[in-house]
Amino acid sequence: MDKNERVDAPKQEQGRDAKTTYRSILAAQSTLQYKADYSMELDADGQTSSSSVTQFVKGIEMLRMDVEQDGVQVRTIKQDNDFYSCFNMQGSWTCQKSTYQPSVSDQATEDIRENVESYDVEFIGTATIADVQTSCYRVTIDDGTVEYCYSADYVPLLIKTATDQGTSTMTATSYSRSVSDSDFEVPANAGSMPGLPEGIPYP
Repeated sequence: MDKNERVDAPKQEQGRDAKTTYRSILAAQSTLQYKADYSMELDADGQTSSSSVTQFVKGIEMLRMDVEQDGVQVRTIKQDNDFYSCFNMQGSWTCQKSTYQPSVSDQATEDIRENVESYDVEFIGTATIADVQTSCYRVTIDDGTVEYCYSADYVPLLIKTATDQGTSTMTATSYSRSVSDSDFEVPANAGSMPGLPEGIPYP
């Protein structure tokens, strides 16, 4: 068996107390701190792409995501209501600052966090990811499903979103619970620009 292959929960266990447990997981996100390296795959319109992602999280107010693809590094940082979008090309960083505006995925995640009772939540099994045993849940949203696999200390090690537009899968390859304020420093002086339509997704 592939080490990332999920072991499905017995049918009688699927959904049993899943919402109660999941509510506890969501509550922990407000103070959770971690750094995780992910392999991300996107499949949409018959096209598949992959990239490497590193995510830094300190609660829900301090977030950073680094994405590297085709030799270009993109870094997004959220510091409370400030949002920075930075690009590194040929070793030089350029950054822009705006007021944070939640993306569609951010809004959906926040709505699940605040209104979990109105969603269909299932415990769907376990999986070993990044050499860690995880518990996996499926949440049904308006236009599809989101699957999360969490470590015992509530770090999301798999996030899979499936909608009519396509599928996005982030699978952790390693993680640690150590982050510092310096991880969220902006790498270059930032110019100002109007609010961006997209933010960085909450875990």
